[in-house]
Amino acid sequence: MKKIRRILFLSLFAIILFNTNIYSQNKVIECGDLDFDGRNERIEFVKGAKVDGIYFEEALKQMDIYEKNKNGKYVKVDTVKFSSKEPSFLENVEVLDLNKKDRQKEVIVDIAHMDGDTPEVMVFDFKNNKLKNLRTIGTIHNTYMGRSYMFSDFDKVLTVFGMSYSPIQHIESKQFKLINGILKDVTPDETDTYGFSGPRHPFIRIKATMKVKTYKDNKFTKVGYTIQPGEYILVTAKGRDGKYLKAINDYSDDLYIPITPKKNPDTSIPRLKYIYFLRDYKNVTIDNMVGGYKYAFENDNRAG
Repeated sequence: MKKIRRILFLSLFAIILFNTNIYSQNKVIECGDLDFDGRNERIEFVKGAKVDGIYFEEALKQMDIYEKNKNGKYVKVDTVKFSSKEPSFLENVEVLDLNKKDRQKEVIVDIAHMDGDTPEVMVFDFKNNKLKNLRTIGTIHNTYMGRSYMFSDFDKVLTVFGMSYSPIQHIESKQFKLINGILKDVTPDETDTYGFSGPRHPFIRIKATMKVKTYKDNKFTKVGYTIQPGEYILVTAKGRDGKYLKAINDYSDDLYIPITPKKNPDTSIPRLKYIYFLRDYKNVTIDNMVGGYKYAFENDNRAG
């Protein structure tokens, strides 16, 4: 029955694509000189893929890279095939120089999937006429100016936005730097938490259902403000290990709430691997403490 529902879903999606007439030609990207050898490259995203026997004209089949030869003609030198398990769709593609010192440019490919799969950012380099996938990062789309990532040319940090449930549901950011040919995770121990529009709505406003003791620092050495029932606070950051939330109140006090993650005995939902308990209260979870969510705009820093 599940197989039948899946086939019907894919068939309906294919019909919608056909009726809306959004078919397009393969997308071609002029990359310039990716490997600084004096010859320009061009990438073609080849569309048309079969999934469960259904042909999707817009789904990505493969990515071909061409290099300009001495005669000025582009010759195909490598191919990267996309997964055939789920239809993949191209959202964005961009050529960036993640490390000025390595005389190499990288190709950032923003991919969407159908049927609930997590979107991805794929980062490729091009050396010795071969495309290499440096890293594939799960993400959430359209969080920053139509993309799921942003790049700082100043410090060469690639920031990718993704959905997180640790310790509350929010959009998190992970940071990466290209060091010695490896795209390393350089995310700090304390990371910002965003509402569902990403950096445009950077605060999550939580309503407390109970009194909650907080601390003035993330080592929990000094007791601070006590949140009152019905009071709103703005969650601004979290410990990357999921062991605390950072928030502010109407008095702009920094509030640190210690949390204890425990493995979730219910393994039916893979993304919910842990249950998050308030460390200072017996058997009280974050969900027990939270009476409601609101999302504050960038120019609205009030807790209440």
